[in-house]
Amino acid sequence: MSEEPTTSQKLTQFVFSLEEDDLVIETRPPPTIKDQLTEICQKIRFLETVLEANTKKLAKTAEISQKVRSLETVMEANTKQLAETTNQVARMMALLEIFVKGKAKNVAVEVAFPDTSEEDVVALDQNISSGSQERYVSKVYMV
Repeated sequence: MSEEPTTSQKLTQFVFSLEEDDLVIETRPPPTIKDQLTEICQKIRFLETVLEANTKKLAKTAEISQKVRSLETVMEANTKQLAETTNQVARMMALLEIFVKGKAKNVAVEVAFPDTSEEDVVALDQNISSGSQERYVSKVYMV
């Protein structure tokens, strides 16, 4: 009886029994100028797309910056107006405090009204809205 070859022997026989015709070598031809040009064009298109996207982002950033500058200008104006209004309120509070102290001591308080002529007082009265006038009068009566 003959012995059957082992797996390793079978593999060895198979590998060494190959002929040169059985071997296939795969080679790639060198890239042509056309292939290189196509690849370069694709890269250029990609870069153009990226550049266009960046340009859009830059335009949007510029628009936002302009809006921020505009808001800063408005905010500065509002801050100045608020400071002026705060000063006016402080002066009014000081006058009211003097008035209240004078009323509490039953002492006559003489505070000169800024408008000296009757026409100025009438003009001031017309400029005050009715709601503001009613609130002012009610506050004065409370004091």
